Amino acid sequence: MRDLSLRHLKLISSYSTRHAVRGGAGLVYLLLALFFSLIVAQAVLTPVEAMINTEKKAGREADPVVIVEQVVDFGRGVVTWALSPDTEGAGEEEQERIDAEMDVWSNYLLDDNPALLSAIFLILLFGMPLVLPFGAFNQTAGEIGNRGLRYMLLRTERDNIFFGRFVSTVLFTLIVNAFAIATITLYVGLKLKIYGGWELTAWAMHGYVALSLQALPYIALCAWISAMNEGGMLSMVVCSFAIGGVVLFAFLAAKLWGPAHYIDWLLPWNAHNDLIHHNFKHVLRGGLICVAYTAAYLFLGQRYFSKRDL
Repeated sequence: MRDLSLRHLKLISSYSTRHAVRGGAGLVYLLLALFFSLIVAQAVLTPVEAMINTEKKAGREADPVVIVEQVVDFGRGVVTWALSPDTEGAGEEEQERIDAEMDVWSNYLLDDNPALLSAIFLILLFGMPLVLPFGAFNQTAGEIGNRGLRYMLLRTERDNIFFGRFVSTVLFTLIVNAFAIATITLYVGLKLKIYGGWELTAWAMHGYVALSLQALPYIALCAWISAMNEGGMLSMVVCSFAIGGVVLFAFLAAKLWGPAHYIDWLLPWNAHNDLIHHNFKHVLRGGLICVAYTAAYLFLGQRYFSKRDL
């Protein structure tokens, strides 16, 4: 990476970010990411709003705080299940320790912080990696296919192109995440009015940082895959299969052979929930895992891109 130039990186990334905002693929990803985020928020908030409307129609005073507590108590088991690791083969003492840890963690998400936002973040942390390929698949693949990068190589080096496009995709993803989280938070705050402004804002910022850190390795993986393909459509298919297929294959293979579940460590899936853990050491560990995967994918992608025929 001795050819990296901050000036060239800034120029390439800023231009690519502006192009992503105006381009068709960027708009499709923007709409898809917002649609998914708002659908998740609606699925979480609809039961609360339905219970409030039912109470009002019955002529009773609807207290949103009480109703949210009822919904949280009903869904606490689901949240605990979503957080729990695979404990097959664990001894009785180990199982009790894990159960106690899961209770503390679920209480942190549902009692110590805005429960509705916590539920939304849990679903987004699982689902967003499946949406990210639609915004990150064409970092270089399209121009490799039409030989458009040959004109850029007359003015800059390959490393600047590869990392500039990666930085551009990260910036665009951060903008989309910020807009989605801000929209959801404002709706929860203004519509239900059950959480304090600072409490809601602080937890929303935590969720935004978690989603942004989680996105880094998947964007880097798409950068690597994009560098290996000649054509945007093929790159999108491979990126989607690589992210969704690994998890599905690991899950199905583990049914036949237990240790096969380690296949999902090809991706940082196991670090997602750590980003909203009650223990800061786990949050730090999750963040470092995401950064490490990002560095590994970028290294492999840059290594391939620097040698391939453009």
